[in-house]
Amino acid sequence: MKRSLLAVMVIAATALACAVVAPAGAKVFGANGRIAFEQADPASTEGDTFVFTANPDGSDVQQLLPSHTCCASWLPDGSKISIAALTDDERITTATVNPDGSDYEVKTIPDPTLNLGCAAWSPDGDRFACEGWDDVHPERAAGLFSVRTSDFGGLVRLTANPYGGHDIPGDYSPDGTRIAFLRENPLRPQGQVAVFVANSDGASPRQVTPWALTGCCKVSWSPDGTTLLFSNGKGSLFTVKPDGSDLQKIPVGLHDGRSFAFIAGWSPDGTRIGFTLCVQKRQQCDIYTMQRDGSDVVQVTNTPEDKEFDDWGPALPAGP
Repeated sequence: MKRSLLAVMVIAATALACAVVAPAGAKVFGANGRIAFEQADPASTEGDTFVFTANPDGSDVQQLLPSHTCCASWLPDGSKISIAALTDDERITTATVNPDGSDYEVKTIPDPTLNLGCAAWSPDGDRFACEGWDDVHPERAAGLFSVRTSDFGGLVRLTANPYGGHDIPGDYSPDGTRIAFLRENPLRPQGQVAVFVANSDGASPRQVTPWALTGCCKVSWSPDGTTLLFSNGKGSLFTVKPDGSDLQKIPVGLHDGRSFAFIAGWSPDGTRIGFTLCVQKRQQCDIYTMQRDGSDVVQVTNTPEDKEFDDWGPALPAGP
């Protein structure tokens, strides 16, 4: 069953509390390549999605895998995509796959009860930053973890959420020294969320946005390292400096009636933003891009099934 526009808006505002693994991936400056996004399966009654990729102009749409999945994130060199997967005992884990759908590999979690959704690649591609939580031992604090991308070994805890909620990895800084993440606070109304920045080892976490302003499910670090991009869960996109200064709302330049923008990420060259936009008049949610100031809005997809932006990948080197 196709999700309604209202349902998608509610999902966008509340998904973090349900431990959704957010798409992410360090943006290393380069030419723009393909956009990865999720599209609802109209035959599913559970909100299942497929992952697709497309050129930024909407051409050459390709389904990544025949099975349901979500939360795609590009390896910074564009050679791999990470996606959500399930272990044999139905815990959340991570899989990697080539952009053409080949070489699919589900990662084995190096812990018997941990869920480990790894969405952020380090700039050199050697490590994942992951959302980790334990349903078997809920007293074990949720937080950020890191593992090697090659074999899923070298598990290290980076943060422990002090409020009993989830920490969701966003992006590594382009130089790999810091990480931006979303922290959920269930003690606040509606489990409010804020953007935090910490050192890449999890040390010195600092809150950079107000609790009441920030929504799920993604925070994206610009390729030049100067700006974080996020949505507020109420249909607006914002930027802020990594130190919390210069908070600005982006005026989305689409004059087509009421709309709701969420889940946004930078293009590899830093000149454009990819995002999800639900337009009430059209009663559907599609993928769009725009200049970083909100101008030159371009619609990438236009089909009845609702979609969510995942990540914007780099251009791959030309073949021989």
